[in-house]
Amino acid sequence: MRWRPLLVILPLVVATFCGTLAAQAELPPPVAAGLAAVKAGSYDSAVYEWTKAWASSDRVDSVRATFKAGFARITASGNLPKGWELARDVAIGKTIHRYYIVILGSNDPVFLVLEAYQRPDGTWTVDRMAFNSNLTGLSPFDASEFFESRGE
Repeated sequence: MRWRPLLVILPLVVATFCGTLAAQAELPPPVAAGLAAVKAGSYDSAVYEWTKAWASSDRVDSVRATFKAGFARITASGNLPKGWELARDVAIGKTIHRYYIVILGSNDPVFLVLEAYQRPDGTWTVDRMAFNSNLTGLSPFDASEFFESRGE
């Protein structure tokens, strides 16, 4: 009789855990690798993962410097990354996805948008990135896109 509550709770825990793994497994490798770095507390490693497939070294250096400086300002205030949640996955086509992600900071959330492109050879790259600690500051993305229905 004392095991009965476990029979109710255990399937819920398993379903939640498996659902989380399934959602994470569907992310393209560079997106997943960067988010794993975020969860481990390293924005620098995340930025590296999201930009390592880029061809233009000038663009890579510029974007990495910009993102590292921005994330450094966030962490300097004590807002350290503790994990993340996938808010939305928008298929723009068969080969392009836009991911709306909430980074779970120790003090406040950080809003992140990544656009991933699947190349003809099957590999993935993150082509566009934007983040802000203020949801309305996610130019050029519309903040309301975080909250639109997923059609579920």
